[in-house]
Order: sequence, then structure tokens, then C-alpha cells
Amino acid sequence: MKRFSTYGVFTLLILLTFIFPMSAQQIEGNKLISWASATGAIVIPANVTEIAENCFYTPEDDSDGWGNGSAESNTNITSIDFNNVKIIGKNAFRGCSNIASIKALNVTTIAEDAFRDCTSLKKINLPVIVTLGKQSFANCEDLNDVALGQTLANVDENPFVNCQQLSSLKVDAASTTFKTENNALIRIADGVLISVGGKVTELVLGAECKEIGISAMYGCSRLTKVSLPAVTKLGDKSLVNCNSLSELLLPKLEEVDNSSFITMQGVGNLRVVDIHLSNNFQGFNGALPDNSATKVYVANQTIKTDLEKVFNKIKVIVGSPSAMEKFIINYSCNSDGSLDVWTTGATPIITGQSVSSGSKVTFKALPHFDHEVESWILNGNNITSSVQNNIYVIESVEENINLVVTFRKKSEGHYIFFRSKQENFGSLRCTTSEGVEINSGEKVPVNSTLTFGATPRKGFRITEWYKEQGQGTSTQYVVIPGQTGLPSYSTPSEDGLDISVDFDRMPNYFIVKYLSYNIPNGTLTAALADGTAVVSGEAFVQGTKIIFTVHPTGTNTVEEWQLNGQIIKDYKNLTYTIESLSSDVEIGVLCSSSVAPGTLPTIRNGHLISWKPIGNAVLPDEVTHIDSEAFSGATQMTSLKLNNNLQYIGERSFLYTTNITHFEVPTENTHFVAVDGVLYNKEKTMLIAYPAGRTNPSYEIIATAKSILPGCFVTCPHLQGVTVANGNTSLSASKGALFSANGETLFFYPTGVSEATSEVRIPEGTKTIARLALSYYPAVKKLFLPSTLKTIEQRALSYNPLLTSIEFDEGVTSQIEVIGDSAFYYSRQLLAFPYMSQLKTIGKGAFGVNSLLEEIHIPLGCAIGEKAFKGCQSIKRVYAYDTTPAIIEADAFSDIVYINEAVLNVPIGAKQRYLQAVGWSIFGNNIVESSTLDNQQVFKKEPIIRFTSEGFLVEGLKPGLRYTLYTFDGKSVLNGIVKENTIFIQTEKENNILFLSIEGFNTIKLMY
Repeated sequence: MKRFSTYGVFTLLILLTFIFPMSAQQIEGNKLISWASATGAIVIPANVTEIAENCFYTPEDDSDGWGNGSAESNTNITSIDFNNVKIIGKNAFRGCSNIASIKALNVTTIAEDAFRDCTSLKKINLPVIVTLGKQSFANCEDLNDVALGQTLANVDENPFVNCQQLSSLKVDAASTTFKTENNALIRIADGVLISVGGKVTELVLGAECKEIGISAMYGCSRLTKVSLPAVTKLGDKSLVNCNSLSELLLPKLEEVDNSSFITMQGVGNLRVVDIHLSNNFQGFNGALPDNSATKVYVANQTIKTDLEKVFNKIKVIVGSPSAMEKFIINYSCNSDGSLDVWTTGATPIITGQSVSSGSKVTFKALPHFDHEVESWILNGNNITSSVQNNIYVIESVEENINLVVTFRKKSEGHYIFFRSKQENFGSLRCTTSEGVEINSGEKVPVNSTLTFGATPRKGFRITEWYKEQGQGTSTQYVVIPGQTGLPSYSTPSEDGLDISVDFDRMPNYFIVKYLSYNIPNGTLTAALADGTAVVSGEAFVQGTKIIFTVHPTGTNTVEEWQLNGQIIKDYKNLTYTIESLSSDVEIGVLCSSSVAPGTLPTIRNGHLISWKPIGNAVLPDEVTHIDSEAFSGATQMTSLKLNNNLQYIGERSFLYTTNITHFEVPTENTHFVAVDGVLYNKEKTMLIAYPAGRTNPSYEIIATAKSILPGCFVTCPHLQGVTVANGNTSLSASKGALFSANGETLFFYPTGVSEATSEVRIPEGTKTIARLALSYYPAVKKLFLPSTLKTIEQRALSYNPLLTSIEFDEGVTSQIEVIGDSAFYYSRQLLAFPYMSQLKTIGKGAFGVNSLLEEIHIPLGCAIGEKAFKGCQSIKRVYAYDTTPAIIEADAFSDIVYINEAVLNVPIGAKQRYLQAVGWSIFGNNIVESSTLDNQQVFKKEPIIRFTSEGFLVEGLKPGLRYTLYTFDGKSVLNGIVKENTIFIQTEKENNILFLSIEGFNTIKLMY
């Protein structure tokens, strides 16, 4: 037994010796399925001829159907010898960001996304390649050299999307299917341009190029000129992020494919578009940005007239363009600062780069901490006195430019900080003895005398003044003796001076707030007994009489009053009075159009306009059309029998008919049929209406149904989900929600009323939320949208009164391109509309009556529909990312109650345009320029500073921002670029005061 045991152990050790090194490799036949332990320079085993899909990449875990996981890639591999491999599957090495080189002498097929995001890969040689999949090398940002063999036969859309360093793209000259010219890959048979090297600055090709393929120049950010005289079609997404492009010369262009809505996204610097030989031009289909600096040359007056109907700013000219002159931009500065230089569309300009005549160029000086600009010298002339806010703009370049900026250390001074402890109760400002107002974090001259002024709101009073004292962990705000209740405080300046003031309501005073929830239907005002107007947020003494008055518009009437969030039962008068104020109050009012209930229908020319029948209803014979919302609120109707003549039923016709249990349809009706009491069209291919009064928790849609009438399931309180009958090939269901067969379109999400349904996650893979898919939802408070979502259709998410936030999971970048008309209408609790970088359209009334909405983001190139923000009276922060203001109505933001406090953040250099633009000028002096918007980064609030035992953790930052840490005497001790959303500042205990300068923020004082 002992001998057997020893032998067994020995055998096991031998087996482990031979097996363990290969145990991490899973090979089936000649296919490598996985190799989890692969690291460093790897050689694929000689017997492997195929690399499986996702071999070194783990897609996002979707085991629960809701896409809550995260993708993982092998980042340990540094190089690969593919040996005898012929086929590389989809996503095989996706995200393997440390692969610097590959040897692929026998590879014939590379599938879609196979090397996507391999950011360290520099050179590829594929001598026997036959097939290259779509975006197979996308985002390989270091890739500079690509050599393809004569065997190349099949290429999907651009394999080299966004490879911005690609300077050499060549296919073997012996190839009969593809050719390369000027680092551009062209398919010979049909003349389609497949790909252009990302480092190309000018692309000029001959008659061999007849069409620009999908994504062909995607990410070619250095491209300034494209001249393709034989091209007749511009492919979808073909010019995305070509943000330096100034000349687009396609004289025979006939068709522009803009299916994605982003074909020319980021192309904001165009000066000339030439289509002057095209008599059959079909239009730009929304692709071309409407820019006043752009000239479009066309063949005839008819095309000119058609384009002028579409564009308000572009100049359309009949005839051919003349050659465009180029000028060189040179700039420099000393080591005490830096320069940022860009042209239209926030496109950076590198010194020595050429720009087209007429280009706008902006120079921004960035002094280091405690430094300032001494001089600006432009082409030998001192222009210092004409430069404001360290920004100099050349509106139209007409000569070579040489700009030299000199920085110097600031004169001695003190940094001053101050704030109101209760900003809703009162404000604090600071001025010097010369009357100059300063902002918190600014520097004042040594020996300055400062006066801090406190202003309380009505009903509030100043209490204590505080001054920060101490060092290290003992730092605290100490009450300034003798300042209690005083309106101002004067003191000599000192470095790091930090003053704050506190407010409190006056004794026996109470705060009064009020709000109309839907301003288009009616406004709300308040006044004292003597008629003095009351501003929401002010405080008044106990016993004060407050009269609230609603002003309905048109035929609207009061639907409900609310007191402190509770509905005032059975009260619908035009005024509400608090006879004797005894506590804080919040008053809200809701107005709506009202039709008195009754049994008589309103019918006009065969259209049923409204009817609230009781019990079992029979549709009158004269009705041929049931209009939208015709039965809305018919809560006492228990069934409905249609007539023989009915031809049409509108969307939401049975809104809030919460007691109807079945429909009946006469056999003589040729348009509709009832299936077990549920209404379908006669062919049984569309579900028209589901009886909202049914108590069944689930409903199975019949096999023949191909679609549903939008909104057919809204306001069905008992319905917890739907299923789809076997054999239905058009629809699918998951967890009660209804989708298209491929799962890409959401048609209905069950509208339960339990607390468990207050947070909703739309599953990954969903590309479209269809009309009324998730509307009239009484419970949802938080909505998580998937990374795949592109379109939110009309009214898709409307009438969700408790919805407070729209969110994406951490790390997800929104791909949403279209928000349809009234998409979020009447989301009364929604607080913020987040940044969506790909968004191109905000529809009419999209956020109408979002009465608590405080923050909105308008991305670059986004069109805004009429009344998009009508009734959004609480807006405090608007972030507009385009240097050219979007076209809006004059009263687009006129419903903002505190318009003098609302701030519009715009890119550097754009303030004047917004001040002069219709609708935007309402923000006046509250238009603020921000460098974070120039780079299309999401504007952030002030950073959060957290003290630790070893230093300071600064949170809430945006990656890419520059920062510098200085000592008390202005010496730089640390600088860098924010990599994630936090930075850690390690300090020594002997350091008393440090100053942190972060791009885009005021100076921050750190005391240890």
C-alpha cells in the first residue's frame, strides 16, 4: 500500500509537470478557445490555425439580462507570434492594450473588432490577408504602419477607424482588388474609398475614387482638405471628427448618407464645400453643420434655392470656387506658462500648422500659479492692451501669424477666500478700498483693505461672521467678535484670509415657497394682504396672510392644489389663502384642460372627441374615428362595443379607463376584431387596445401580431408584464417587457405601482425606446439607460411624475442621438438632463413642464426643437458645448423664475455670440466661458476636498485637466494631468498652507 501511494504521488507530479503549463490553454481541434494565463511575448502553438471569438477578451457579463457587468481584456500580452494561425475571430484581442507588435505571416482572415483598442500596436504586416472585418483595428492610437498583401479580397467598412497616427497605409501593388494612393485604401471594382490614414493632412485622388465608404475618414482629425473630383456619394459616418477639415471638394457629389445622424459630426471648420458639377444633388440630409463661415458652391439656382430653405447661415453660391489660400500659425512662450491654440470647433492648432484663409484662430494664455502675462507680441507688434481675459481671437486669418507671449511672476499679494454659509438665505461679496469687486480665490495687493458685504433675503437676518484660524487638523472657523448682525466687515488683507458669514430667518418668521407644475397651462403668483408681491423662498412673520393666485391659460382649469407635497382634497378654486402663517409652506398648483363628465358624447364629422360613459358603452353609429384621448378619464366605463363603421382609433384613446374589462366588435366591422376581449385590427397583426380594468397580472400577445399601437398598455395598473405566443416572429418579451424580435426596440415596459419598480434598468442591446413605451409610469424614480441606446422616440418617457434622474452606469458613454418630441414631457421631478456627447436632436417640447429641472447639457451640433424647455422654471445651470449657439425661440428659457441667478456655461470665446443670439441673450451677464467646454468635457461642480492622515484627496474632477500645487511663496512643488476623477496630494506636516490650481477652477487653499 505504501509503495502504491508513493507511485501514485509520483505519477501525479509527472502529470502536473506536463499538463499544468498547458492547462490555461483551451484548444478544440485546431481552434484556440482561451488562454487565461497568457503574458508577455507569446507564441501561438503550431497546431492552432484559428483564434476563437473573444479568446483574450471577456465581454460584459449579461447573465441577469440587464448588462450589469464589465468587459475585461488581457493587458499582460506584449507581442504575438501567430505561427500557423489563419483565422482570428471577432473581438479576439479587443482591448489588449499592451500588445506592441504581431507576427502574422499566415493570417488570412481577421474578423470584426479583433484588435480594437489595442492602443500600443504600432505596425502590422499581413502578406497573405484575404479578409479584414469592420473596425478590426479601430482605435489603435499608436498604429503608424500598415502593409497588406496582394491577396486582399474582402474588406468590410473601415478596419482602421480612429487610428490617428497611421501615416503609411499600403497594399501590394500586384493586387487586382484593392489599391492604395496617398495613404488611402480604394476598392478597384467600384471605386469605393475604404480607409484613409489618420495622419493624412490633405487627400487628393483621381477618377479611380467614385464613392466615400462608410466611416472611411472617421477620426482623421488632421485632415484639412479633401479633393475627390469623381465621387458621387458620401457614406454614412465618413467624416466624423474630421475637425480640421476646411475644404471639401466633391464637385460631382449627388448623395449624402446620414443614417446615423453623425456623418459630419465634429466638422465645424469647413470653409468651402464644392458640389458645383452636380445637377442631381439630393441634399445633405442634415449632415452638414449650418455655419456662417461655410460657403457651398452649387451647379444651378434650383439647388441653391433648395439649400437656402434648409440653411440659415451657410452661404450658397452658384458656380465654382477659387483656390483657397493657406497661412502658417506659429506661436511660443516662456516657461512660466503655456498657450492653448485652437480654431473653430475647438480643434487644436500645433505651432507651424497651416490654416485656410478666413479661419478663426483663438489663443489662450495659461500662466502658472502666481504668474501673469507680461506681453503679447503679434507679428512684431505689441497687442497687450487689446487682450482681455488672457484670450486673443483672430476672427479671420489673412496672413502668416507669429505670436509670442511672455509670462512673469505676479507682484506680491494675498489670496482671499470667502463664502455664505447659507446661500439660500443670503449672499456675501468682497470689494477693495478702490471699489474693485473680487471673487473668492483671487489675489489682492499686499496691504489691501477689504470690505465684505452680506445681503440677507427678505425675512432673514445676518447672524455671525467667521474667520478661519489654526493649522493642520485644528483648523476651524472662529466667530469674529463684535460682528454679530452687522451688514459688513472690513479688515486688512492677509494671505489665505478666509471669511464666512451665516444667516438665519428672523424670529417667528417662516419660509414661503410656491410653484406651478405646468406653466403653459397656468402660472402661480403670491401676494400679501396689501398686494405686495411675494417671491418664492422669502420668509414672513408669523400670522402673515398670504394669498396664492393661479392664472389658468385658455380653457384650462385648476386640477389640484398641493400643500407641503400633499393634495388639498376637493379644492379647485383660483385662489388659496393662508390666513395666518404658522410654519414653513410649499404651495403647488396643477392646471389642465377639463371636460365635464357625463353620458353624452362629443362628435364632430364622425370623430369622437370626448366621452365619459358609465357602465357598458355602445359606440354611436355615426362615429368613424375615435380621436386621441377621446375616452380619457372615463373611469366608470366597464366595457365598450364598437359599431360597424369605425375605421380609426387614435393613440391613448383609452387613457385612465381603469374599469373597462373587455371590448366587443361586431363581425360586420371590417377594421377591428376582439380576441378574448382585447382589441386588434381585423388582420390580427396589430394590438390596438388592452382593457385597463383587467386584474390579470400578465397577458400573452397572439402569434399573428406584428406590432402594437403605441400606448395600448398605458395606465393598466394591474398588468405586471406581457408574454408572446409561440410562433410569433415579430415580437419578443423579456421579464414582462415587450421588444422587437431582435430585442433592439422596446415597445412596452410594465407600469407597476410598487416601490420595487421605482428603479428601472433598460437592458443592454436596446437601441430604441419606442413611442409611449415607458410613459404614465406612477412609480419610477430612477431610470438607467443602456450604452447601446440611440433613439428615444416621441413621448417615449413622458408623464412620469416621480422620475428624478436619468443615469448611465459608471464608465458608460451615452450613444443617444435623438430625443423625440415630448419625450420627457411632464416629468415634474426630474432634476438634471445629463451630458450626452452623441446627441444631435432634442425634439419639440422634449422636456416640457419639467418644473424642477435644474441642469441641462446641450452637446456640440445639437438641434433644439420648439418649446423644448417650456415650463422648466427651476433651471439653474445650462451647459452649451458649441461655439455657435443653437437656433432657439426668443422665449425658449423665459419660464425660468430666477433668470438672474441662472448661469449659461459656454466655450472660451463664445460669450459674445451667445449674448447676441436670440433666446440665449436672456442669460445676460450670467453667461460664463469655461475651458472645460472647449474640449467637450462635461462641466463639473467644484471639486470635493477630503482630508486624510497623509494629505488631501481631491474628488469630482474630469480626466485631462491640468493641475499644479504651490507653496505659500509661489514655488511649484507638484504638477500633472488628472488621469481619473481624483488626485491625491501628499503633504508634510511642516507645510502650513498650500495652493492647488486646477484648470477651469478657482484656486483652492489647502491647510495641513
